[in-house]
Amino acid sequence: MKLRKILSVLILLMSLFLLASCSKKTEANVTTTVTTQATTTETPTTTQNNITQAPLTQPGVTTNVVTEEPIITTQAPTTSVTIWQTTAPEVSSVWTTPLTDTLSLANIAEYYEDFDYDCITKYSGVNLIKYLQSYLIIMPGIASQSYGKLRQTLLDSDASLTNTGKIVLFYCRDEVDAKWDSGATWNREHVYCKSIGGFDYEKDAVGYDIHHVRPSDTVVNSTRNNSPYGVVQHTSKTEVYARYTAEKSLAGWSQNDVYEPLDCVKGDVARICFYVAVTYYMKCGGIELSKIVDDKTFATILEWNRMDPVDEYEALRNNVGYDIQGNRNIFIDYPELADIIWG
Repeated sequence: MKLRKILSVLILLMSLFLLASCSKKTEANVTTTVTTQATTTETPTTTQNNITQAPLTQPGVTTNVVTEEPIITTQAPTTSVTIWQTTAPEVSSVWTTPLTDTLSLANIAEYYEDFDYDCITKYSGVNLIKYLQSYLIIMPGIASQSYGKLRQTLLDSDASLTNTGKIVLFYCRDEVDAKWDSGATWNREHVYCKSIGGFDYEKDAVGYDIHHVRPSDTVVNSTRNNSPYGVVQHTSKTEVYARYTAEKSLAGWSQNDVYEPLDCVKGDVARICFYVAVTYYMKCGGIELSKIVDDKTFATILEWNRMDPVDEYEALRNNVGYDIQGNRNIFIDYPELADIIWG
């Protein structure tokens, strides 16, 4: 009995000893672990070449890098966009037609199929005019035309949009019976005066080119005579009226051998003169755009081209001219081309 008690006491003492030993080892391990973590945490602060860890403990360095990178990255695209904005829209707009009807768009696609649209970057001045001329001067149907035949041809090209029995007179825009009455009501108007251009209206194609000649009230035609185009004072003394219509419509202003058409006709005049100046440059007489404008510059006529844009009537007439002659007025299809040549 006594022996059992003694053994129990010994076992209890041994257990207490073992527990105490384990507790010391655990504390030692915990201390070691904490020390190790502290050492690991402090290491990057003294390691300057550690790029991966640098942003965590050196925000100043990281901020500088981020600030410099976007400046370099952003500047290049900005420069590129600036260049695009100053060049691309200009080139694009030159070859953007204002015409939207199906017939005109189909005719444009067909007629300019082999046209070099890069001509405005390849050529300038006279060389650009000569390239355009080589394209416009091809008129397979012009041989069947003549100044005399225009009496009938103009009845088709200048027909009213609303009344098949009428034609529209140039300058005044009045509508008269679609018949030739030997020039009593209307006659054939050379928008680019033949005396200024120095061409023979019966022998030279420019004299009976359907894109050039328009029907005009005889009185208006006589008043305009051989005057170049320009801006004059708008007074009762300078007003020009059509005579053979009930309304006796205003057709423009004439003063000191200068003729100014109505605002709604100015764009038409400009685009016809552009066409003649390019198509017949150095081909007959002395056709030059500067000769048909009073101020001897192109500022006024270029402004007319912009202020009075192409309308439905002009588009229709250009298509009829294409059917008759086989060529088109490129300045109706692409009005902004004028600014590239003369602007």
